[in-house]
Amino acid sequence: MGDNVYIYNDIVDAFCLILNAKNSADDKKRIFFPNAAINLLCVSDAYVDDSQEAKYGIKYVKFEETIRYWLIDCNIESVKGYQLLFFPVYAHDHFYVMVINTKSKAVEILDNRPLVEGVPFSEKYHDYPEKLRHAFSMYLKQHGMKLWEKVLNYEIKLVDMPWRTLDNNVDCGIYAMRHMETYFGKRKWNCGLRADNFDALKALRMQYAYEILVDQVNKRHADFSMKAKKYFKEIRND
Repeated sequence: MGDNVYIYNDIVDAFCLILNAKNSADDKKRIFFPNAAINLLCVSDAYVDDSQEAKYGIKYVKFEETIRYWLIDCNIESVKGYQLLFFPVYAHDHFYVMVINTKSKAVEILDNRPLVEGVPFSEKYHDYPEKLRHAFSMYLKQHGMKLWEKVLNYEIKLVDMPWRTLDNNVDCGIYAMRHMETYFGKRKWNCGLRADNFDALKALRMQYAYEILVDQVNKRHADFSMKAKKYFKEIRND
């Protein structure tokens, strides 16, 4: 979480655990899944020796298992009733977030980097949104939720955000965490960042590192809590 370095998938996953705990307490109808869900479904090169059909079948099984075990870890009984379902993506050295939004009936992409001129949507995002839409629909059907048919027809949208930038190559993970923290599916959305505001992003790195260390979901928070509080207090006073 230091300055000017990429963050690891585990950091984003830990933050998703914290967000799930917070949103469970606040009843915000939002749920956050780990990187593994999309990685196993779309990004991983595992099972390359299988046929295309068999490979996708195996990938869906891994996707379903990831969701099922994650819900157990988060003490969440079911995805039923949730309106925003967040799936962080790490592909080609870049983090972004896909959101299944049952309110707007869309699969939305939250990405701090805009499309480069001349690069089509399909080249950057491949068929990942379509695969997520289909796999999540299958998951709903498998678990007896009628919403599955509607999800199959959800529109895929790239959410426009004024703070997007092509000039920052290292903070995509922080942007992804901030987007998950602040997005509630509303058209008028401000995550509190501006394009290339490096001081604000540095502050967020510190804030998120602190939260992950001291939050109750961290099984070692008792070991880290006092040291972290002392350390960050000293930094703020400098």
